[in-house]
Amino acid sequence: MFRHQDERRTRAVDDLRASAPTKQRLIGVAVDAFGRDGFGVGIRTIASRATAAAGTVQYHFGGKDGLRDACDRHVLTIIDKALPVSFLPEGVVREQAAEDGAFEGVLCYCMRSLAEGTPLARQLVSRLTSHVYGLLGASTEDGHERREQASQVVRFGLGAMVLDFAMRQPVGSDDSVRFVKSAWETEFVPHFAHDKRGPDDHAVI
Repeated sequence: MFRHQDERRTRAVDDLRASAPTKQRLIGVAVDAFGRDGFGVGIRTIASRATAAAGTVQYHFGGKDGLRDACDRHVLTIIDKALPVSFLPEGVVREQAAEDGAFEGVLCYCMRSLAEGTPLARQLVSRLTSHVYGLLGASTEDGHERREQASQVVRFGLGAMVLDFAMRQPVGSDDSVRFVKSAWETEFVPHFAHDKRGPDDHAVI
């Protein structure tokens, strides 16, 4: 499902190897490795790609599980920055998140997590559902209905997004940003069509 791309690691990961402190370097390289090659990648491989000793994973994270947890937290921080601020196309994928050259690796990590049903997948679904619920403009009269609507939108949208990603994995951070924007416009926004309010009511939050 995911293409192996050992021969062309991203520029961001190369920069990370050269400049970031060891702990941050390990997280960045691990996100990229897990996303592209699967969660079975060993800590020795990750440490080698990060130009660090294998023992540093144990030292900083207590082992591979701790490294995975750190990767999840790192990815969630980036997702929080990237969440769309409105239903308008220009509101999708905030530029400060898109400027991160590692966005491709983060997207791969998210798609793999969703496909495999990892703990991060549940957090992504919950976080995005709450965000869409807020964009819909909840009220005390129809809060439960809107929560259900938000949940359905997220489930349909993410399901289609994972399938689209499997059919055509984007290459590079710019292509990854375009992929996310296109998914928002084609897989998420159309499901709001039955909402009775006009587009002007969907205010930026």
